[in-house]
Amino acid sequence: MVDYDFIVIGGGSGGVRAARIAAQAGAKVALIEGSALGGTCVNVGCVPKKLFTYAAQFGQDFQDAKGYGWSVSEPQFDWPTLISNKDREIKRLNTIYAANLKKTGVEIIAAWGQYQGFEDSQHQIALSKDLAGKSLTGEVIQAPKILLATGGEPRRPSFPGAEHVLLSDDLFYLERLPKRLVIIGGGYIALEFACIFAQLGVEVHVMVRSEILRGFDEDLQAWLSEGLEQLKVQVHLQSSVQAVTKTETGLALTYSRADDEQAQTLEADQICAAIGRIIRLPTGLEALELEQAQIKVDAQLQTSVPGCFAVGDLLTTPALTPVAIRQGQWLAQTLFSDQAPTKDWHLPSVPTAVFTQPSLATVGATEAELRECQTAYKVYKSDFRPLKHVLAANTSRVGIKLLVSKDAREQVLGLHMSGAEGPELVQALAVGFDLGMCKADLDRTLAVHPTVGEEWVTLN
Repeated sequence: MVDYDFIVIGGGSGGVRAARIAAQAGAKVALIEGSALGGTCVNVGCVPKKLFTYAAQFGQDFQDAKGYGWSVSEPQFDWPTLISNKDREIKRLNTIYAANLKKTGVEIIAAWGQYQGFEDSQHQIALSKDLAGKSLTGEVIQAPKILLATGGEPRRPSFPGAEHVLLSDDLFYLERLPKRLVIIGGGYIALEFACIFAQLGVEVHVMVRSEILRGFDEDLQAWLSEGLEQLKVQVHLQSSVQAVTKTETGLALTYSRADDEQAQTLEADQICAAIGRIIRLPTGLEALELEQAQIKVDAQLQTSVPGCFAVGDLLTTPALTPVAIRQGQWLAQTLFSDQAPTKDWHLPSVPTAVFTQPSLATVGATEAELRECQTAYKVYKSDFRPLKHVLAANTSRVGIKLLVSKDAREQVLGLHMSGAEGPELVQALAVGFDLGMCKADLDRTLAVHPTVGEEWVTLN
């Protein structure tokens, strides 16, 4: 039995940050990870998705260049080259994660952790060669404090023929680019992939049970709907999948619409489900108290088991890499140093980006949330064609929306933006949002002209 001060189960963004901060504070730390370091974000999430997004946008860039006098020969795209280069970059990042952990003194254990119980003030973790805990190595380690940072995995649908359907993670490893792709789901993962593949020349259909981007501001939904239409992505709203069957040429998806009881069929080369993610609990912790199918924690991120903490996608907090990183850092500082900025876990806001076409970015409240809370508010909005697109004959537009309190102070309650510059600009604007920025603060700021960003300080 090997003793540690802190055992982290899971080598994703939150777990790695917590392990590093704890080790830097002098704790003896073990990090257990049976797969590649970096978790969802590095391996099958943010990083490869953004690389795919860049690849998809070049097609439009080549077209835009002609309007600026560039003579562009017919561009050719090669999917295997993208996959190969993406894989090489991910392996490089895996190596960096390992090096940074070792540099701070964290012991990396390449295995899966199985919770054995709590004895003599120590949480005992058995090591296994497989996720299910059926191939135990015989080694057991223990610590008074453990962290669950095992993240989640794509939810598999339950309709007949679901075994023929890809999950969103699988799209990062396709051997060839399909000609026809159906994506099931209306969240940001489904729609990001829809835009990526559509821009690469794939015929894309999206099956949505209710509305796209549920929970996002209504204008962001509308602006994205226009973008999807421009990309010729065929969105089937109010549609439920009934079954998937194999055919001689590929797959057939049977579905029904809310306004039509008669079943309809779509044929495709590939069908992918992006209908949400479920938590991945270490074996032995099935009795943990849950809320909304996520692990329930207190204000110190402690689970129903004393001394056992959780961060990241396991919780009901937004499943975003920066949130997991901040949680991991705050927890390690709270447990092993006096550096934590607050007594309880808290975030003032969660800026978010959706890398569709157009890109979306948001921080703060939506109109629907303000109406639900009966908060009096005022809307400032602008929808325009950016200067860059004029000579390119590109019809894409930029939309910005500012929600403020309906009083003399006009405190900013929400910022929402559609357009290529949105994620970068909203990241900067989020600083002011967290400081309690008001409309007058934007009005006082001198515009940088000509830019897209100047629209935020010239709204009227």
